[in-house]
Amino acid sequence: MRRKAMEQASNSGSNGQPCGFPGIPDRPAFSPISSIHILFGATSIKPHSDSVTRWIMDKFEQSMTRLENMSAKDKAAEIDNLKSDCICGDCPSYTDCAREKEELLYCALTRSEECISEEVDCICPSCPVVNALGLSSVYYCTRGNEVDQRKVR
Repeated sequence: MRRKAMEQASNSGSNGQPCGFPGIPDRPAFSPISSIHILFGATSIKPHSDSVTRWIMDKFEQSMTRLENMSAKDKAAEIDNLKSDCICGDCPSYTDCAREKEELLYCALTRSEECISEEVDCICPSCPVVNALGLSSVYYCTRGNEVDQRKVR
């Protein structure tokens, strides 16, 4: 009986949950995933899915949080910087209309409302902006930016 009580105490955190640290009953409960994210600097404390143990903020969410916290002047400068790296103008789906209207950065801003309606081919995965912001979708020009496409998934 005493042995069983000691095992429970040594495998429980202060909240009564198993913590994975035998012999240290005062430690809070950690999941392996949250422990890894604490070690490697993930900053999220919100669930990414229904799973209680999956606490992740991906690169895109970090990029958007960083942009949201910028002043209007700094945000405009960052968007101009991203536009300078944007390769939308080289895409087979890009049209003369989009070029005339100087539409760029569909992945972060918005899809083309008037100029692009046909998906010819997509070079988004090779774009430095897509990599820098941690994006995972394609055909932003016709399907919408990353936020819009993540809502659909």
